[in-house]
Amino acid sequence: MEQQGKVLCIVVPDLFRITQTFFHEHIARIHPGKTVVVHLSSTGQEALTDVPVCEISTEPLWPKTSLPLMGKVLDVANSIHTSRLSGKDEARIEAFFAKHGVTHLFAEFATSASLVLELAERLNLPLTSLSHGWDINIMGGGRVWRKRYERLFASSTRLAAVCEFLRQQMLLLGAPPEKVSIIPCAVEAANFEVAEQGSSVRVVMVCRLIDQKGPLQALRAFAIAHKERPQLTLDVAGNGPLEQHLLAEIDRLGLTEAVNFHGDMPHEETLSLIANSQIFIQHCMTLPGKGIESQAISLLEAMGHGLVPVVSRHGGMADHVKHGERGWLVEEGDEAAMAKHIVAMNDDADARRSIGAKARTYVLDNFSRERIYPVLRETIGLV
Repeated sequence: MEQQGKVLCIVVPDLFRITQTFFHEHIARIHPGKTVVVHLSSTGQEALTDVPVCEISTEPLWPKTSLPLMGKVLDVANSIHTSRLSGKDEARIEAFFAKHGVTHLFAEFATSASLVLELAERLNLPLTSLSHGWDINIMGGGRVWRKRYERLFASSTRLAAVCEFLRQQMLLLGAPPEKVSIIPCAVEAANFEVAEQGSSVRVVMVCRLIDQKGPLQALRAFAIAHKERPQLTLDVAGNGPLEQHLLAEIDRLGLTEAVNFHGDMPHEETLSLIANSQIFIQHCMTLPGKGIESQAISLLEAMGHGLVPVVSRHGGMADHVKHGERGWLVEEGDEAAMAKHIVAMNDDADARRSIGAKARTYVLDNFSRERIYPVLRETIGLV
């Protein structure tokens, strides 16, 4: 039972994208009606939320440059600048806490937790940090943030990761094993429309169009499969810096009639697109400085709809997809193997039904709100 009088502040970065569904989910469901937000904006854009917000700028002081040596110097300088709050910002946040009677802090990402750690300790406010991937896999690779994490990990902050793979990465950075729990983001598959595994097959890819997500590799794998099964279609949802490259590759491969590019879509429309598909593909790649997929929300949403996932053996995705039972795993870069599984699943509706059902059961059993939120509230100290 949640105790009366407790007010939660969620410290969150860049809450201005509609695609950041798990941020909005946490704000709405962890402690409904008693939640406020400290928004750490790296661009100056304001948060998209209807709860009280304290806006804090974490914009870098120096712009990026194409000069290699100068670029490295400026990256370090910006890391130092954005790794700490100014005295003025701390005072603003403290006044915000006092105004709203904040009693508990929950930080999305270890970077956010590190920024408010000293203030939390001075005000004697319990702090919980949930790592999602980028904070550990990318920021944890730099000297500035590694040093900040040493301080965070040694504090009384309650630490959590969204999956076992990410927990292991945190341990490599020095987090004490006994302090790091696993609390994934909820995926409420019970509300999903179950995909029909009939005679027609649509393939879907949902991801940010960046190198690490491997959209070009997945597209080329689909192209191979399409040569063998010309009736196959692919829907692509997402945007990012590779968008024009992807569109050019669709044209080069002669797939303009087979591929439907939707760009960035509202979450409900994305779920509807998934529900009308049968196979989900994603070909994440391990690249220097590009991060590693952790919980893989889009993959879990597809599995929760009963789709057959065909994905690369990468990061947390390999935790979800049990090869041959809950989908298919291919080695990073093996586009031919991905194509082979797409063709095989296209040809076998019974296998699609069986694998899709097991994938959905996995999500229902492990990622429901009923299972996740009591653990999260207890970890934060709200019960």
